[in-house]
Amino acid sequence: MLVVADFTGNQGKAERHVGPLARVADPTMLCVNPPAAIDGVDIETPPTVGVRPLDLLILSLFAVVECVRRDYAAVCSFSLFPYGCAALVAGRVASVPTHLGVIGGDIDVHATGYYGPAVRWLMSRFAVVSVPGTASCRKLDALGVRPGRVATLTNPIRPAAFPAASPVSHRPIDLLWVGRFSREKDPVQFVDVVAEIVAGAGRGDLRAVMVGDGTERAAVESRIRHHGVGDHVELPGWVDDPTRYYRNARLYVLTSDREGLPLTLIEAMATGVTPVVPDVGNVCDVAVDEQTAVVIPGGETAGLVEAAKRLLTDDDRRTTLAENAMSVRETYSYEAAADDWRRILAAIGVPGIEAVDTGTAQSRATNVLSE
Repeated sequence: MLVVADFTGNQGKAERHVGPLARVADPTMLCVNPPAAIDGVDIETPPTVGVRPLDLLILSLFAVVECVRRDYAAVCSFSLFPYGCAALVAGRVASVPTHLGVIGGDIDVHATGYYGPAVRWLMSRFAVVSVPGTASCRKLDALGVRPGRVATLTNPIRPAAFPAASPVSHRPIDLLWVGRFSREKDPVQFVDVVAEIVAGAGRGDLRAVMVGDGTERAAVESRIRHHGVGDHVELPGWVDDPTRYYRNARLYVLTSDREGLPLTLIEAMATGVTPVVPDVGNVCDVAVDEQTAVVIPGGETAGLVEAAKRLLTDDDRRTTLAENAMSVRETYSYEAAADDWRRILAAIGVPGIEAVDTGTAQSRATNVLSE
């Protein structure tokens, strides 16, 4: 398998997306900014000149040459621009199936933009397009994207990295927010939620933590000052490993307007944090209302506030949801992602690959394949 991708030196993202494939096939990863070694993955870097557009052009040409020179069974990629386009050309030249892994804004930004018709046409040229959840499958169908197959592909975690924490009633952080401070993730709304709980419930001792950084940090700090909740909201900045925050939190609150399936949600659930989330993107594939989470239709501030207030005073309900949430440790594991890859590669006819059916909820979701 040839993998055309670049994760800008993000070791964790490279391992999550390509590592499970190495459990199924023999991948060679072609990239401009190589990560450190990944078990079972050969990493190759084409020549670079230090000018990104030229480097990407060289990468694309190198992918074509590599496909012609060696006998690959398929070409995989992540993100349509530019890596998916390079993979599509290379696969067509070598007459082998092509895969596009949708991440970021491929669907919600590019496929729905003013240039959307060209994007949707390109996506329809792949043998298979993988997405992070079933909502994305339905959205592609509604947009008229018609590749050979559409399938969900697990964005996995290593469960050992997120050991179950202490009982939820003994954790010092009441509300936790983790992510990039950007408009689509709406971190300002989280500050509004904190302020309403402090004022409405008389929670002068409430402790909230926002882990992350980004372009909306100034707006977040301004809203904190506006509400006068500086004593309640901590901003530790970007943290490479937020595990210690998960282990000390009672509730994980998501405020995004647009999402695929946030890895921070899966990590928090694996640690045993009760999620309060909107029904956005593919969130409801993992956060099932009143089973593993409390889901707020539309993600309105009032709904998030009311749910958080109830859960903070109901230890039994919060504990039950937190314990149920930890089921993601199995359904979003590297083993589950490897099973997804088996189904995807078998569906496009890669020799020697046989799909398996593990019977898990995520595996059943992954079986949603459309002609």
